[in-house]
Amino acid sequence: MFDWRVLRIWLGHLPLKNNLVEAKVVHRQLCSLVEVSDGELLGTQKAYLSEIVAVYSEILWAGKKLATEETVNQMIKQLKLHSRRSPPSTWRSIMLSLEPHLQKKLESIL
Repeated sequence: MFDWRVLRIWLGHLPLKNNLVEAKVVHRQLCSLVEVSDGELLGTQKAYLSEIVAVYSEILWAGKKLATEETVNQMIKQLKLHSRRSPPSTWRSIMLSLEPHLQKKLESIL
């Protein structure tokens, strides 16, 4: 069971950008958490999906300096899955909440 307050604070500090070694480790942890705890981590009615997508998009925008190639590929796989599973209106809303350059990055990937 997740402590939602802690999760929200943790997500608010991601992505890490100053320590690139630590960033790769922490971003891999996030990716693993999303993978194994999908329903629980995303919250009721996927309340945290938009925050996770925002973090993922910033990591993907930065290329492979904030995440390993394996983590980048796993994030892309997860994003594709969530974009297909989410109602189109929800996914559109998430995309519109991102900065334009991040929207373009995700659109090019998906």
